Amino acid sequence: MTAPTSKPIRDLEDFAGIASDWFWETDADHRFTYFSPRMEEVTHMRIKDILGRRRDQQMTLVGDGQCFKDHLDDLNNRRPFRNLEYRVSRQMAEGHLWLRVSGNPVFGPDGAFLGYRGTGHDVTEEKESIARLAAMNGALAARNHELDALRRELELAAFEDPLTGLRNRRAFDSAIAEALSVREPCVALLHIDLDRFKQVNDTFGHPAGDMVLVTAAARINALCGFSNEVFRIGGDEFTLLATECCDGRQAIQHGQDIVDAIAEPIMFGDDPLSIGASVGVALSGAVPTSPHRLIARADVALYTAKKEGRSCVRKAVA
Repeated sequence: MTAPTSKPIRDLEDFAGIASDWFWETDADHRFTYFSPRMEEVTHMRIKDILGRRRDQQMTLVGDGQCFKDHLDDLNNRRPFRNLEYRVSRQMAEGHLWLRVSGNPVFGPDGAFLGYRGTGHDVTEEKESIARLAAMNGALAARNHELDALRRELELAAFEDPLTGLRNRRAFDSAIAEALSVREPCVALLHIDLDRFKQVNDTFGHPAGDMVLVTAAARINALCGFSNEVFRIGGDEFTLLATECCDGRQAIQHGQDIVDAIAEPIMFGDDPLSIGASVGVALSGAVPTSPHRLIARADVALYTAKKEGRSCVRKAVA
C-alpha cells in the first residue's frame, strides 16, 4: 500500500525550499514513493532513480553503525526517528554527499502502518568541515607531540654533557642542593681532577683529549654504585655525589678506586696515554651545611691532593 500524500505537506514545500530541505515519503515496505522537487535540486540526485528503493539500498557508508542499527529498530517498531546521517554517491556529479533525515510513521484510519513521511537535508559541507577540522586537530596534536618530545630532549640536553653523556654542572648544582635539603643529610662529595690531561691535549691533540675524557667518565661512572651519581662539571673535572655515605673511610675508598681506575693506560691508536686522578673528599656530617660550603671543602681537599703529589685522595678536615 502506498502512503498517502496530503496537500498540507505539499504546501510546506515552499518553506522547506527556503531552508534547503526537502520532503520524502515511503510505503509500508520502506520504499521511497515521493520526493519533493527540491531534493533533486539540492543533491543532484535523480528522483526517478531512487523511487521504489529503500534507504539501505541507497547508502554507501553509515556514519555510525550503531546509529543505523538503532534506526532499523525504530523502523521495525514504527517509531519516529531524528537526525539519521548517512552518505550516498552522487548521481549527477562526482563524489559523495552526506544526508540528514528525520521521519514520522504514518498510520491509516484503521491503525494500519502505511509508511514514513519526513524531511531531508544536505549536510555535506558541514560533515566535510568537521572532517577538515578533525584532520587539522590531528595534525596539530601530532605537531604538539613532536614539540613536547623536542622540549624534553632540550631539557635533557640542558642537564647533560654532550661529550661524555654524564650530567653537567647545572644538574650537579640541582642534585647537591636536593641531597642536602633533608633534615639529616648523609652525603659524601668527591671532587675529581685528571692529572696530566693538559700534556695529552698538547702532545696528541684534542681528539686524544676527548677520548681521555670519555674513557675517564666511563670508568668513574662504572664505580659510582646505585646510590651515587657522577657529573662532569667542566674541563677535566668530575664530581661523584654519594647520597648514602656518611663514612669517611668508605668515601676515601671510593676515591682510591677512582684513582686506581684512571691510572690504567688509555689507548689512543697505538699510543698508550697515561694520566692520573686527584680526589678531594668532603662529608656533610651531622652539622647542617650548604652546597657552597660542602663544595668549598671538597675543593680544598682536592688542592691538598694536588699539592701532595697528585694521583691520591685527601679528605677535608671536618
